[in-house]
Amino acid sequence: MASQIPEKIIKKWQKIVNILAKIAGVPVALIMKVDRPYIEVFRSSETKENPYEIGGREHLSGLYCERVLNTKSKLLVADAINNHEWNKNPDIKLGMISYLGFPLEWPNGEIFGTICILDSKKNKYNKLIEDLMLQFREIIESHLELIDKNAHLTELIESQARYQRRIKESNKNYKEAYNRVEFYKNLLTHDINNVFQNFILGIELLKDKFPDSRNNEKISRFFKIFEDQIAKGTRLISNISVLTKLNDFNANLHKIEFCEILKESINNIRNMYQYQEIQITISSIFNEVYLKANNLLGNVIENILLNAIKHNENSRVEIEIRCSKVEENNQTFLKVEFLDNAIGINDERKKKIFNQDLFTKRNTKGMGIGLSLVSELIRMYNGNISVENRILNDYTKGSNFIILL
Repeated sequence: MASQIPEKIIKKWQKIVNILAKIAGVPVALIMKVDRPYIEVFRSSETKENPYEIGGREHLSGLYCERVLNTKSKLLVADAINNHEWNKNPDIKLGMISYLGFPLEWPNGEIFGTICILDSKKNKYNKLIEDLMLQFREIIESHLELIDKNAHLTELIESQARYQRRIKESNKNYKEAYNRVEFYKNLLTHDINNVFQNFILGIELLKDKFPDSRNNEKISRFFKIFEDQIAKGTRLISNISVLTKLNDFNANLHKIEFCEILKESINNIRNMYQYQEIQITISSIFNEVYLKANNLLGNVIENILLNAIKHNENSRVEIEIRCSKVEENNQTFLKVEFLDNAIGINDERKKKIFNQDLFTKRNTKGMGIGLSLVSELIRMYNGNISVENRILNDYTKGSNFIILL
């Protein structure tokens, strides 16, 4: 490990080797630091007969400390001159013929170096000296653990700081990108809506120019197709606009009056289909009811009504809206039912229409983004939506969409 040893700890280690040399009565006490293939004198006792200077380096080749490093265990050499294994040890040239050393390890088991004492005479070193060295080793290794933890903490703090900088930069980039998207979205929806309005104006002018066209089934069918496509495009633009606001959804919830939004939504639908026979009736037990929601609730109502109109093959579209209150799980809900005379939904399709992912690729046919958006909005209102047959056991007679709010 490459952690730097703080100056405060270096001074403590210097005191340790000074005390150790004095108590053991030897000329040399060392703390050695390995830097393979070398070993370095990191701390050296301040004794007169000590030939080892701090910073001195020696190649690892036949040294006492090398054996300690390799075995990670104590080494005692009482008399190197009369020991055939150690009589050529480089330390003999410095007059050091006896040695006692212990390994020093980082918390992860990696070798830091050694703590050792050397003497210029034969010395077996008694048990008291060994115990003292073990105590000093424990102190030094506790310092190494502290250094290691401090290094990890510093790295963590620096990593956190880098992360915060990246988050800040990402937020800035996101905000800039979001603002650009909002600008182009608003520009695009405004321009497309203007195009739709021009189409509507063109249809009105054609109808005024050819007043008898309403009695011509072929021309009337053409106008109806045109109006349906304009209504579909207008609603698609509106739904996309709603989708972009979902991230800020919860922040915009407030107390609103449901009946007013219901009537406004019905008027919007009637304006879209002015030349189609559509009957929408309301059956309600109250004149007003307040909910915690937002103006997007109108999109929920309009999408359900549009679904009943788009998938209706009758010359007269009939939609009945029933409003009541119900108790479920010790909570009071507003129950709103939308009963239509459209083509209906078979049982297999009923299981899937509210489970589509808003943001995955979908078939352009079928229920489309409208009901998926309705389901998501109802969920975010902490409500529920389901669908049943208008007539029991006969899905072909129309559907009953039920929402609880």
